[in-house]
Amino acid sequence: MVEKFKNILDNLIPYIGEKRLLIAISGGVDSVVLAHLCKASGLHFALCHVNYHLRGLESDGDADFVADLANQLGVPLFLLENDLSKFDRNIQLEARESRYEWFADLLVRKEYDYVLTAHHLNDSAESLLFNVGRGTGLSGLLGVPAQNEKIIRPLLNFSKAQILKFANDKDIAHREDASNTTDKYARNFLRHHVIPKLEEQNPHFLLGVQKTLTHLQGSAYFANKAMDDILQEALVQDEHRFILKLDKLAEHQYLSHILFYWLAPYGFSGKQVQDFSSTKEWKNGANLMSRSHRLLYDRGHFVLTEIKDNHTSRISFNPAVISSVVFGEYRFHFSLEDTSTFSQPTHNNEAYFDADKIEMVSIRYWENGDVFQPFGMDGKSKTVKKLFVDGKYDLDQKANTPILLHKMKTESEIMWVCALRTDHRYRVQNGTGKVLKVVMDKVEN
Repeated sequence: MVEKFKNILDNLIPYIGEKRLLIAISGGVDSVVLAHLCKASGLHFALCHVNYHLRGLESDGDADFVADLANQLGVPLFLLENDLSKFDRNIQLEARESRYEWFADLLVRKEYDYVLTAHHLNDSAESLLFNVGRGTGLSGLLGVPAQNEKIIRPLLNFSKAQILKFANDKDIAHREDASNTTDKYARNFLRHHVIPKLEEQNPHFLLGVQKTLTHLQGSAYFANKAMDDILQEALVQDEHRFILKLDKLAEHQYLSHILFYWLAPYGFSGKQVQDFSSTKEWKNGANLMSRSHRLLYDRGHFVLTEIKDNHTSRISFNPAVISSVVFGEYRFHFSLEDTSTFSQPTHNNEAYFDADKIEMVSIRYWENGDVFQPFGMDGKSKTVKKLFVDGKYDLDQKANTPILLHKMKTESEIMWVCALRTDHRYRVQNGTGKVLKVVMDKVEN
């Protein structure tokens, strides 16, 4: 088993003997065997264990056991105390997310290269069966990946029976988690009842699962390549947005599959995408939200943007006192200049105004009903909405375009629809004493 393990790691990670590894260890037989295999292979590694305090003294016993194991193997140990005993939501999800966040932090702070976990062939079989029952797509049938960036799973070609036999043959001590013996969780039911019955009917069941996963992974490769080609033709990137043209896709038989392939990495669920795409009669402004992104339908396009944490809807200040402010995605710079140095702006991110007419200014986003007098129209009025239509702005661009206003005691007047048009009333003209120069730049992330 040691030689096979070394060959697997050599194929997964070139020059594995030169890498510094972290082993996620619970104290159970799988992760303990993984630690012993790494020791027998002469690898450089440390153990990392999380005590969630979910089983009282048993959890503390696991931590003590792992500490003894680290001393026995002569390797460092990193221990995280994360008490979830009073957590009232999805404990398994919270434990997993916090655990992997800690792993990522350890990799950086302690200068390790990879994290090894002890997932094995039975875990892949459980995932396959579990996801079939959930109505998953192809991606959900691929089992546990052998590598996911810095996470390596080198035991996926070994069954639970092989791991237990190695532990027994080598007289390797380990801990038993009582929660693994109950059928409270769906995976435990599959583990205790379904898979044993399938193996009883077919002794080569797990080997068959392994072959099936290999075939599915090959099919997924070509399916993903086909969807990449479709998206490459229909998808364009505009600054910080992605725009999907629907003219060739709206009637596609598998539109929901293409959309989910595109949107899943941005946190959208399969049910969200399926429900949203099934109508095919979207109205302008129809949208879909994940935690981090928004999908917006606008005039035959889907527009994907990141959700910015912008709580500020309006700011007001004296530009003669405050020379620089940040509003949303932009930074505004204000300066006073003499008319002798004034020249017409050469970029749409800068504008000039008659400073003698201005005391306080405000910045906010566009509001329906906004009207101003565009420069060059000799004082005629125009709605900002019509300006956006003329400029072919989509809904996302409209919602994120700042408006600069002159703030007076009882009302405010638009000075600049930023990056589009200034107002005729605040133009620099003969008799202007001081010029207010405004430059708007994107804030670098």
